Amino acid sequence: QVDVQLDAFFLNRVGHRLLIQHYLASKQPREGFSGIIQSKCSPVAVCEDAAKRVTTVIRERCGACPEIKIIGDRGHTFTYIPSHIYFIANELLKNACAATVRRHRGTGELPAVRVIVARGEEDMTIKVEDEGGGIARSRLSEVWSYAGEWSDEELDFNSSLISSPAVGGEAAPLAQKGLGLPLARLYAKYFGGTLHVTPMEGYGTDCYVRLYRLGDQNCENLPSLVRQSPGELDSTAKGSLFDAQAKRM
Repeated sequence: QVDVQLDAFFLNRVGHRLLIQHYLASKQPREGFSGIIQSKCSPVAVCEDAAKRVTTVIRERCGACPEIKIIGDRGHTFTYIPSHIYFIANELLKNACAATVRRHRGTGELPAVRVIVARGEEDMTIKVEDEGGGIARSRLSEVWSYAGEWSDEELDFNSSLISSPAVGGEAAPLAQKGLGLPLARLYAKYFGGTLHVTPMEGYGTDCYVRLYRLGDQNCENLPSLVRQSPGELDSTAKGSLFDAQAKRM
């Protein structure tokens, strides 16, 4: 119940932040942007920026960082908010790199973390895969809880990992310890997308982010208490992607 209430609280915060940033950005027009919305946002380019930042910080924190290989076409673009993608990619890469270093420290070369970006007819999908040992099935629910019992040594490293600007000059939101993955999923779900985590305990973890390409589906996914506007218009994403791991909202 606490997680449900926090989801609604943070989702409202995401919406307020979006409106404020969009208003301020609209005062300084930039080519290719309408406020903070980029007409030709390249997830590959955003992931490359996130990878550079994560590599620097993980290397400073751990003394080493696995190579991050990004597979995809920079020319595959869609209309979206790059800072949202940056937040999600940064969180997933941070955890993937940290887990890989922990599991393979002292064994020689670190296996690479791979990011695969694919464009479909309806979706833009980002997959982050690592060989960091995975997560026990009994602990998977903790990944999505704001009260998850993950320590610094297990999962969550440093909030400064996601404090640098994203593509387009918009500052990426800041996540504190233990909040990264639940918040990343909220950012994915805000416009009707999903974030799935598929661990293979003893080997690694695959994370899948699916974002809508089609404008008629990229409407705000608001909590029920604030979904109805003063004009009694419903902003719910119709037919949104099914999140098999989401048991709330």
